[in-house]
Amino acid sequence: MAIDELHYYSDLMGSHVAQVMRRFRRICAAVGNHETIFVSCSATIAKPSQHMKRLFGVEAQKIEEITDDGAPSGRKDYLVWDTPLVDEHIPQLGRRSAMSQATCLMRFLMKRGVRVILFCKVRKACELVSVARSCAADITHDVKAMKTLRTELSSDGRLDILAKVMPYRGGYSREDRRRIEHEAFSGNLLGIVATNALELGIDIGVLDAVIMLGFPFGLANFRQQAGRAGRRARDSLAILVADAHPLDRHYVEHPDDLFNKPIDELFIDLDSKEILEAHLQCAAHELPLSKGDAVFFGPLLPELIDKKLSRDEEGWYHTHPKYLPYPAGHVSIRGVEEEKYIVVDITKVREDGQGATVLEEVELSRAIFEIYEGGVFMHQGLTFIVKEVSHDTKMAKVRRADVNWITSPRDFTDVDAKQAYRIREIPNSPHRLFYGRVDVVTVVYGWLINLFALLC
Repeated sequence: MAIDELHYYSDLMGSHVAQVMRRFRRICAAVGNHETIFVSCSATIAKPSQHMKRLFGVEAQKIEEITDDGAPSGRKDYLVWDTPLVDEHIPQLGRRSAMSQATCLMRFLMKRGVRVILFCKVRKACELVSVARSCAADITHDVKAMKTLRTELSSDGRLDILAKVMPYRGGYSREDRRRIEHEAFSGNLLGIVATNALELGIDIGVLDAVIMLGFPFGLANFRQQAGRAGRRARDSLAILVADAHPLDRHYVEHPDDLFNKPIDELFIDLDSKEILEAHLQCAAHELPLSKGDAVFFGPLLPELIDKKLSRDEEGWYHTHPKYLPYPAGHVSIRGVEEEKYIVVDITKVREDGQGATVLEEVELSRAIFEIYEGGVFMHQGLTFIVKEVSHDTKMAKVRRADVNWITSPRDFTDVDAKQAYRIREIPNSPHRLFYGRVDVVTVVYGWLINLFALLC
């Protein structure tokens, strides 16, 4: 079995995949295959042998670690771009927008025939406790970047370049994603504006330069994104356009840390009873379990199957009836599965009701900040007016419109610490750590028209 991008499987998802691998090895053993071979690759991982051992449940002495990189690669230049001050004589005014600087760099490179990808971050902080309005703006960074590029290239009269720039992010329909991937791989595109959906896994051909709008989520992400350019022995350029966030400022002051600091070790939780029970229910549906299967699932198995599974007269353990007929349907290996809204373009709908086009799917946590009647919805750098939203059917109908403004939500977030269950002292600190229940409620009550958001 080949598992590419080994570093991707960590934290919650990695913990689920680790149990899936144990289920796979158990089935292989049941049909007589005791010599399953696992092959994994990763360019950005610390302690690969240790992570592979935990992910697949194999013995450490059976793992062969190959660290010599034989892949062809050319010279790669790195540039940390600090956005200039608005006014050098009045530093209190702050710095220029990182987005405007990133799109300006992208236009500069594309005009010279350099194939470039611009990575934009997608923050989910609006689902937590941050100021939701600013976070909602962060969520659509890639869309705003594409809209900004479209505006600037049109103003420059470079429609020939604009025709060779496309955005790529999660939520697009499968057909749109495959079309963009094909255009990129075929060399028909000069520029791609993407989220980390294109960080790994998908071959989009040869790129000459990478621009990162703000520091990614970690050093592994930084190196993974930088590695998107310069494959197949070509020289390349990687540019980090620093944002205003403290982490970005740190790397402006200490750029050597981007290359000298070790990558954080990956985490897999093999002791979570909740995760293990879910996969034991699935494993029992595949083949009845016995306590001897602890060789695959570890020492927690006997306790869990006694308490959570159904035992027959012969001593075999079966899936609990409440999970039948399809126990895998109760497991989400990526975490919480959100409901999604479907965004439908009704611009070309005919009298017979035909002609509507599904643009994309939007997660509920994003939809409440991005889809509201009368607001502007952006798709691939184009603007649409939201005509109707049905929260019962989870559908939003939009109509194409060229406007020079966008909308942003007005909202209020209330954080209420209800009850403290436990208090712990923090060593060498005057502060204390509180464990308890916190209720967070966000209410979106309106939206604002912003005429200058595209220039910010």
